[in-house]
Amino acid sequence: MKKETYLDKLVNDLGVEATAERISIYIEDIMRASRRTSETDDAINFLMYLKESILKNKEE
Repeated sequence: MKKETYLDKLVNDLGVEATAERISIYIEDIMRASRRTSETDDAINFLMYLKESILKNKEE
């Protein structure tokens, strides 16, 4: 049995659209608060990947 992750729980609690919106807000917050470095770029790219993955799974 697959263990439920934090992201799974978030999607179950909030729904796909709200979770994607929350991730977008995280991205915006990071962009505003941090200066641009390779680490922040990596974090933003990872969050964008998560958002796209969540939205893609909704379509399937």
